Amino acid sequence: MPPIRKSDGSWAKSDDEKATTFADHLQQVFTPHHLPNLTDAEISAFLDVPCQMSLPIKPFSSKEVVEALAHINVRKAPGYDLISEKVLEELPKKAVTLLTILCNSILRLSYYPLLLKFAQIIMVPKPGKPVDDVTSYRPISLIPIPSKVFVKLLLKSLRSDIELSTLLLDYQFAF
Repeated sequence: MPPIRKSDGSWAKSDDEKATTFADHLQQVFTPHHLPNLTDAEISAFLDVPCQMSLPIKPFSSKEVVEALAHINVRKAPGYDLISEKVLEELPKKAVTLLTILCNSILRLSYYPLLLKFAQIIMVPKPGKPVDDVTSYRPISLIPIPSKVFVKLLLKSLRSDIELSTLLLDYQFAF
């Protein structure tokens, strides 16, 4: 990778300097426009409010997990764990059961594991742009494929719940 020009006009030549330059640039670009002045206690109080009453999401079956694994795009790059789609496709039945238990535990506990939230950020040069400019790179974040599988299962479940609720609204006359 060629040297990158820093914001002060000097050159970032080492990998550490380039990483710091990209981090500074991404921090400037991805800042919220209107950041309210909230304290940690106010944020915690907001998040600790009980959710509205709704039926829990139905647990996933092993069959649904196998189906979600089969529909993962082969061209998707693995995350930091380097577990590719091909590896997950070849999982034995016992491993699929364990993945199902993991997904159902996330639902039951309402806790998303921290390791599934980490992403590896890769900077890809934009075509036709100078490679020495920091703004000529596009960030791509690679999350672990098991995390993608869970999100796919969750979205499918939420979509079916929304379709069911809209169907019920058509026939609901009074409370």
